[in-house]
Amino acid sequence: MLADLALGRIAPTPGRLYASLVKRQLTWPETSDLAKRDDVMNNLWSDSARMVGLATPAANDEEKPST
Repeated sequence: MLADLALGRIAPTPGRLYASLVKRQLTWPETSDLAKRDDVMNNLWSDSARMVGLATPAANDEEKPST
């Protein structure tokens, strides 16, 4: 089923972005509030870039507290 989704054989429900398998059934849940936040997206891209050794971090890195 996931291969069919990846190959475009299954189209998403209109207005939905995320697919999820629940008890072997494909569902199209609502997008979470967290997933809609730009600051979370920027932090994810920044962290991912750092993990793979890309030199250019996202613009909001200055705002992110160091860990």
